[in-house]
Amino acid sequence: VSTQSTGDKQAVGRRLASAVLSIVYEQEVPWFPPTFTNYSSSSTNLGIQVDLEFSSITVHGELMVTTPSCPATKISCSGFEVLVSGNWIAPTQIKATASNIVSLLLPAGSAQPKGVRYAIDCWPLTSVFDTKTGLPAIPFDTTYGRQKPRSRKTKYHKTTSVREVLA
Repeated sequence: VSTQSTGDKQAVGRRLASAVLSIVYEQEVPWFPPTFTNYSSSSTNLGIQVDLEFSSITVHGELMVTTPSCPATKISCSGFEVLVSGNWIAPTQIKATASNIVSLLLPAGSAQPKGVRYAIDCWPLTSVFDTKTGLPAIPFDTTYGRQKPRSRKTKYHKTTSVREVLA
Protein backbone atom coordinates (compact mmCIF):
# COMPACT_ATOMS: atom_id res chain seq x y z
CA VAL A 1 0.00 0.00 0.00
CA SER A 2 1.57 3.26 -1.08
CA THR A 3 1.11 6.22 1.26
CA GLN A 4 3.46 8.48 -0.67
CA SER A 5 0.76 11.03 -1.52
CA THR A 6 -0.69 11.43 1.97
CA GLY A 7 0.60 12.25 5.40
CA ASP A 8 -2.38 10.52 6.99
CA LYS A 9 -0.92 7.06 7.62
CA GLN A 10 -3.59 6.20 10.23
CA ALA A 11 -6.40 6.34 7.64
CA VAL A 12 -4.46 3.97 5.38
CA GLY A 13 -3.86 1.63 8.33
CA ARG A 14 -7.55 1.64 9.35
CA ARG A 15 -8.62 0.87 5.80
CA LEU A 16 -6.13 -1.99 5.48
CA ALA A 17 -7.24 -3.38 8.87
CA SER A 18 -10.89 -3.22 7.78
CA ALA A 19 -10.01 -5.05 4.55
CA VAL A 20 -8.28 -7.82 6.49
CA LEU A 21 -11.21 -8.15 8.93
CA SER A 22 -13.63 -8.43 6.01
CA ILE A 23 -11.64 -10.69 3.69
CA VAL A 24 -9.63 -12.91 6.01
CA TYR A 25 -11.92 -13.07 9.03
CA GLU A 26 -15.19 -12.71 7.06
CA GLN A 27 -16.57 -10.00 9.34
CA GLU A 28 -19.22 -7.61 8.06
CA VAL A 29 -16.91 -4.58 7.95
CA PRO A 30 -17.38 -2.00 5.18
CA TRP A 31 -13.99 -1.26 3.68
CA PHE A 32 -14.34 -0.95 -0.08
CA PRO A 33 -15.01 2.56 -1.45
CA PRO A 34 -17.91 3.55 -3.75
CA THR A 35 -17.31 2.06 -7.20
CA PHE A 36 -18.75 3.41 -10.46
CA THR A 37 -20.81 0.91 -12.47
CA ASN A 38 -22.75 2.71 -15.21
CA TYR A 39 -23.98 6.03 -16.57
CA SER A 40 -26.96 7.25 -18.56
CA SER A 41 -27.96 10.64 -19.93
CA SER A 42 -31.20 12.44 -20.70
CA SER A 43 -32.30 15.86 -21.93
CA THR A 44 -33.98 18.19 -19.43
CA ASN A 45 -35.19 21.77 -19.71
CA LEU A 46 -31.97 22.86 -17.93
CA GLY A 47 -29.59 20.90 -20.17
CA ILE A 48 -28.27 17.35 -20.36
CA GLN A 49 -28.44 15.36 -17.13
CA VAL A 50 -25.87 12.57 -16.72
CA ASP A 51 -26.69 10.05 -13.99
CA LEU A 52 -23.75 8.10 -12.60
CA GLU A 53 -24.58 4.87 -10.81
CA PHE A 54 -22.31 3.45 -8.13
CA SER A 55 -22.48 -0.16 -7.00
CA SER A 56 -24.96 -0.61 -4.16
CA ILE A 57 -22.57 -3.25 -2.79
CA THR A 58 -19.82 -0.68 -2.24
CA VAL A 59 -22.00 2.21 -1.01
CA HIS A 60 -22.56 1.54 2.68
CA GLY A 61 -24.33 4.77 3.65
CA GLU A 62 -25.31 7.34 1.05
CA LEU A 63 -23.22 9.27 -1.44
CA MET A 64 -22.21 12.78 -0.45
CA VAL A 65 -20.91 15.36 -2.93
CA THR A 66 -18.48 18.12 -1.91
CA THR A 67 -16.72 20.71 -4.04
CA PRO A 68 -13.04 20.96 -3.10
CA SER A 69 -10.79 23.79 -4.25
CA CYS A 70 -7.68 23.13 -6.28
CA PRO A 71 -4.69 23.84 -3.98
CA ALA A 72 -2.76 25.57 -6.78
CA THR A 73 -5.48 27.77 -8.29
CA LYS A 74 -8.06 27.94 -5.44
CA ILE A 75 -10.75 27.29 -8.11
CA SER A 76 -13.61 24.92 -7.26
CA CYS A 77 -13.16 21.58 -8.91
CA SER A 78 -15.35 18.49 -8.68
CA GLY A 79 -13.02 16.06 -10.41
CA PHE A 80 -15.72 15.25 -13.00
CA GLU A 81 -15.28 15.75 -16.73
CA VAL A 82 -17.70 14.75 -19.49
CA LEU A 83 -16.72 14.05 -23.12
CA VAL A 84 -19.01 16.08 -25.39
CA SER A 85 -18.33 16.60 -29.12
CA GLY A 86 -14.70 15.54 -28.70
CA ASN A 87 -14.00 17.94 -25.80
CA TRP A 88 -13.84 17.32 -22.06
CA ILE A 89 -16.09 19.77 -20.22
CA ALA A 90 -16.86 20.29 -16.55
CA PRO A 91 -20.48 19.91 -15.44
CA THR A 92 -22.30 23.03 -14.27
CA GLN A 93 -23.96 21.26 -11.34
CA ILE A 94 -23.28 18.07 -9.37
CA LYS A 95 -25.52 16.50 -6.73
CA ALA A 96 -26.31 13.18 -5.11
CA THR A 97 -29.85 12.33 -6.19
CA ALA A 98 -30.21 8.88 -4.59
CA SER A 99 -28.22 6.76 -2.17
CA ASN A 100 -26.02 5.45 -5.01
CA ILE A 101 -26.61 7.98 -7.85
CA VAL A 102 -24.72 11.19 -8.60
CA SER A 103 -26.22 13.50 -11.24
CA LEU A 104 -24.21 15.91 -13.37
CA LEU A 105 -25.82 18.75 -15.31
CA LEU A 106 -24.31 19.89 -18.58
CA PRO A 107 -25.10 23.28 -20.17
CA ALA A 108 -28.22 23.60 -22.33
CA GLY A 109 -27.43 22.88 -25.97
CA SER A 110 -24.77 20.30 -25.16
CA ALA A 111 -24.63 17.15 -27.27
CA GLN A 112 -25.11 13.74 -25.65
CA PRO A 113 -21.99 12.65 -23.75
CA LYS A 114 -19.62 10.03 -25.14
CA GLY A 115 -17.79 9.40 -21.87
CA VAL A 116 -17.31 10.43 -18.26
CA ARG A 117 -14.23 10.51 -16.08
CA TYR A 118 -13.68 11.23 -12.42
CA ALA A 119 -10.52 12.08 -10.47
CA ILE A 120 -8.27 11.34 -13.48
CA ASP A 121 -5.42 13.79 -13.10
CA CYS A 122 -1.87 14.00 -11.83
CA TRP A 123 -3.19 15.30 -8.49
CA PRO A 124 -6.86 14.30 -8.51
CA LEU A 125 -9.43 15.98 -6.33
CA THR A 126 -12.22 13.78 -5.04
CA SER A 127 -15.69 15.08 -4.35
CA VAL A 128 -17.84 11.95 -3.89
CA PHE A 129 -17.76 10.18 -0.53
CA ASP A 130 -19.68 7.46 1.30
CA THR A 131 -21.38 9.04 4.35
CA LYS A 132 -20.93 5.93 6.52
CA THR A 133 -17.30 5.02 5.78
CA GLY A 134 -16.01 8.43 4.69
CA LEU A 135 -14.20 6.73 1.79
CA PRO A 136 -13.93 8.59 -1.53
CA ALA A 137 -15.25 7.06 -4.76
CA ILE A 138 -12.70 5.25 -6.89
CA PRO A 139 -11.44 7.21 -9.93
CA PHE A 140 -12.79 6.01 -13.28
CA ASP A 141 -12.72 6.80 -16.99
CA THR A 142 -15.37 5.29 -19.28
CA THR A 143 -13.38 6.08 -22.43
CA TYR A 144 -10.69 3.46 -21.84
CA GLY A 145 -12.62 0.91 -23.90
CA ARG A 146 -15.07 -0.10 -21.22
CA GLN A 147 -18.04 1.62 -19.66
CA LYS A 148 -18.57 -0.94 -16.94
CA PRO A 149 -15.61 -1.83 -14.76
CA ARG A 150 -15.48 -5.43 -13.57
CA SER A 151 -17.98 -6.03 -10.83
CA ARG A 152 -17.02 -7.03 -7.33
CA LYS A 153 -18.95 -9.64 -5.39
CA THR A 154 -20.30 -9.10 -1.91
CA LYS A 155 -18.42 -12.08 -0.48
CA TYR A 156 -14.81 -12.82 -1.32
CA HIS A 157 -13.72 -16.42 -1.57
CA LYS A 158 -10.90 -17.62 0.66
CA THR A 159 -8.76 -18.10 -2.45
CA THR A 160 -8.86 -14.34 -3.18
CA SER A 161 -5.72 -12.67 -1.89
CA VAL A 162 -5.68 -9.18 -0.41
CA ARG A 163 -3.26 -8.17 -3.15
CA GLU A 164 -5.79 -9.22 -5.85
CA VAL A 165 -8.63 -7.33 -4.16
CA LEU A 166 -6.62 -4.14 -3.60
CA ALA A 167 -5.13 -4.19 -7.13
